[in-house]
Amino acid sequence: MLETKLRSLESLGRTKEKFADFLDPLVESCLPESVLRAWERSRVSEDNDNSKSQRSLEKLMCFIRHEVESGEMISLARDGFGKNNRVVKRNNNEVIVADIPDVATTAMLVSTNASHDGIPKERNLAQRETDAKDIDKLHVLNSQLEDKFSRLDEIQNEISSLLLEENTAEYETDFEAAENYRDRYLELKSKVATFLNKNSRCVSECSSKTNAEN
Repeated sequence: MLETKLRSLESLGRTKEKFADFLDPLVESCLPESVLRAWERSRVSEDNDNSKSQRSLEKLMCFIRHEVESGEMISLARDGFGKNNRVVKRNNNEVIVADIPDVATTAMLVSTNASHDGIPKERNLAQRETDAKDIDKLHVLNSQLEDKFSRLDEIQNEISSLLLEENTAEYETDFEAAENYRDRYLELKSKVATFLNKNSRCVSECSSKTNAEN
């Protein structure tokens, strides 16, 4: 949103080069106190760099972009993709909000790395059956992620086509949002696949060990 406003100002002739001294404090005044403090610490740590003004608007926007992305990744790690996560599409000036259905998060993944040494055979067998069910659930989750990833790919391609036709800031913002969601789903899908491979081997080894003990 902030970048869109700045582009709108540029279209009116208020470019970053000419109005940086005015835009820098204006943008800073819009930041939350915690972000502003982090920005000040960042500027102090780069005092040796005199090639550009430390209050360069480009540096400030880059810092804000990084803070936003970091916050999104933290939110993703804690909550996953909830009901409020949406991707916006535009078609003939009609705004379409595409809900991304809930998917399980890494917080739901059950660790199966615990050692079975010293555990009674009955409990060991029950644990192995539970682990096998968890792995089955993960396979279903992986399949769901494949479907959601495919849908996000289609949305991104559609917005990309509209961006080429219209070349507006709104479509560019939508494309970036779709790309971010696509990247996050890809990252989550990769984590689930890695977890699946690791724990499938663990369940297989535990199963072989239990069978040998029996």
